[in-house]
Amino acid sequence: MSSSAHPADGDLRALLDGELPPAQRVEVEQHARTCAACRARVAALESAAQETAALLALLPTAAPDLRIETIVSRARAPRLRWGVIAAALALVVASVAGATVGRPYVRALVVRIRAVVHPESSAPPAPSPARGGQVGVAFIPGPQADISFDAPQSSGAVYVSLADTAKLVIDPSAAVTYRVHPGGVVVHNVGSSASYDIVVPRNALHVRILVAGRVLFEKAGSRVTAPAPAEPTGRYAFDVR
Repeated sequence: MSSSAHPADGDLRALLDGELPPAQRVEVEQHARTCAACRARVAALESAAQETAALLALLPTAAPDLRIETIVSRARAPRLRWGVIAAALALVVASVAGATVGRPYVRALVVRIRAVVHPESSAPPAPSPARGGQVGVAFIPGPQADISFDAPQSSGAVYVSLADTAKLVIDPSAAVTYRVHPGGVVVHNVGSSASYDIVVPRNALHVRILVAGRVLFEKAGSRVTAPAPAEPTGRYAFDVR
């Protein structure tokens, strides 16, 4: 890494975990001392690590206890903010359903989560299925979130909008499945002709959209790189190719 190059997120995580070789550690530390952007990235990664530790404390360690009420109760005790509680609940949903979005029991869990987290509010309507019978997926992005499509498509487009929301949302026009993981979500789209409306939180630190490993869209802080300029409405549009 040259003195002017920003270290990768993996190097910053290794720095926080004390896993960098001594020479590289010195180089990364020196860079971070003189780079405000990287200091902010380190702070964000450190905060995420602390929240991850808090999440692990909420999850059962002995006999499985996947009751939503139990986890919310544990989260309320240390007065964790609702975003952390929601992330813990998302982990439970992922562990139960393998994060295959659209299964009936996943939707039922989401309704239960909403009812427990916001008991004073009226029950929300059930999510309407997308045009192919498959609902979308929503999650709270970490310091970096990748949306990775398995393969290019012969047809179909991606429409990306930035919004003042907490969750990153993917809404397909036809049936696809997903695999949610700590670094984002994989879209299993082989053979699909769907289009995808994607809402990216405006304050997300780093979001990438990849097709077969190739980066087509990237938001890093306030900087956006896309195949074409934004439309007059502010939406970015490009093919899944």
